[in-house]
Amino acid sequence: MSTKFTKIKKGEKIIGEWKDGSAWLTRKMKLCSASAGVTKFIKGTGSIHGTIFMTNIRIIFESLDGNTTESTEYNEIETIKGTDGGVDPDGVDIYKKNGDYIEYLLFCGRRFSDTVNSKFFGPEAIRSRNIELAQEREKHLDYDRAIQIYEENNMSGEAGRIRKLKAEQSAVKVTQKVVHGDEVTKTEIKDSVLNRSNVGAGGKSKAEEIKEIKELLDSGAIDDDEFKQMKKDILGK
Repeated sequence: MSTKFTKIKKGEKIIGEWKDGSAWLTRKMKLCSASAGVTKFIKGTGSIHGTIFMTNIRIIFESLDGNTTESTEYNEIETIKGTDGGVDPDGVDIYKKNGDYIEYLLFCGRRFSDTVNSKFFGPEAIRSRNIELAQEREKHLDYDRAIQIYEENNMSGEAGRIRKLKAEQSAVKVTQKVVHGDEVTKTEIKDSVLNRSNVGAGGKSKAEEIKEIKELLDSGAIDDDEFKQMKKDILGK
């Protein structure tokens, strides 16, 4: 089993394939065979014959000529239903979270939808998929979205871990401030002030140095703890 027109993603595996086996006349008339049809139904146009793939992350449809391809990931799906068609082909109805609707005509639509629901929409499957999504958001530094997903899945420990990681990265992130027209880091500001804090070498007085770091504190360039430490360093305590 392999797709012909759709690139399979890293870690993605095809676990099922349904290919249209309708007679040539059925295809020419843009109908779907009750016993062998696999098509995408387009209202007012008819059926586009093709192949449906079920993978571990999505449903893929490819027309036989490659002119129509589409895929729907399971985390995009609100509900999926299959119906018994009787004389007509069975239907597979996919309702997406964004309000879109997709209809496929499939000779085993009920079995297809039952398989998808059992494999990918049970509580554990949904939870596992959400964890993967949260991990992906964390990987892309989208911490707020990762925290939201973990909280929605009652994973307060993981949400707390991301909050801590976010706080730690914010603490070490270089904060740039404009000082005398030049962009410098807090470390550079501190080093610059302390290097000029020795009186008697043509530098400023200690009072002037303290006044200068107080201005940095007021502007937010340094925090209160840094101000206290720099003041001690200036006073030689």
